[in-house]
Amino acid sequence: MRASLLALSLLSGGSAGASALRVRAARVARSSLCATQARAASSEPSAPPPQEWGPLLAHPGMFAPGAARRKLTRHHASDFADADTLFDRVARAVCESGALPRKELFEAWAVALRVHAHFPRARRFADVASGHGLLAWMLLLLDSESHLGHTRTAVCIDRRMPASAERLEAQMLRAFPHLRGRWHFVEADAAHLEADASCVLAAVHACGGLSDALVSLALAARAPIALVPCCHTFKTWAPHPLVAGCAPYAPFAAHGVHGAERRALVEAALSGGSGSRAVAHFLDGARVAALQAGGYAVVRENLPVQLTAQHTLLLAVPAHGEQSARAAQPLALIHISEPTSRTPISYA
Repeated sequence: MRASLLALSLLSGGSAGASALRVRAARVARSSLCATQARAASSEPSAPPPQEWGPLLAHPGMFAPGAARRKLTRHHASDFADADTLFDRVARAVCESGALPRKELFEAWAVALRVHAHFPRARRFADVASGHGLLAWMLLLLDSESHLGHTRTAVCIDRRMPASAERLEAQMLRAFPHLRGRWHFVEADAAHLEADASCVLAAVHACGGLSDALVSLALAARAPIALVPCCHTFKTWAPHPLVAGCAPYAPFAAHGVHGAERRALVEAALSGGSGSRAVAHFLDGARVAALQAGGYAVVRENLPVQLTAQHTLLLAVPAHGEQSARAAQPLALIHISEPTSRTPISYA
């Protein structure tokens, strides 16, 4: 939804003084664990695959080898015409937009199913590094189907809104007009975000340090988080302060550790393991450890490997009593301010 920076004020409740997410320098576009605990966090087994993935993976529109990254077009709509499930309706809208590859459709739906199941009553989502914002659209639709008696909104945040995201928006609103006014897109750097506990932070394939930045953002705000990390690397990684003093993360917190010394640390940290999966397992374990040290309950699941090689999904929420106490508070808002005018824009 494109709107004037000065005129936009999308409120559906809450107090104007509350803040769910702040974006500075934004432009609105359309639309302390001990060492043993830390090691345990990095080696926790993932939860078993949820049952709803069976029908998804058996869907006749499931991509064939070599076709995963090809964009869906209106010519592919027939692949999703045999049923009128919510997924098929979304798929047909995606096909009509010609904006996204088949892989992203199936992958985003798998993530949305698990995120909605974990946060069924969440009323505010921030889809960070959102690309076209497909995850946000799906989370809105799953909420509409749940009949829980509340209205969910979503804000997508990315440095640039793809031009084809407008085509996707048009087709989604054509197929699901009741979502009008509930999906928004803000062009901004994730480094400019400030969150509040009422807003669930979500990110699919948050590359490298972005995953760690979002964990830090959630911890600082006591906000729930749903995260699929990606592009795991030790090159610039440093452990969160909550676990920086704990083995096996402590050596990486030292300043000036680089080159051969850092490579030796990596080899020791992986304990004889090698390859990208070993690196991913260690780094995601550090993220789990930081969240647990911050008082979060963390669920670690695997997405279907048929959909993505980066298949770890972290679902984390602060202590139950803390969240229950906040549930009775007024709805928080999402604020975006432009650096020159400092004019606030509020999203419910």
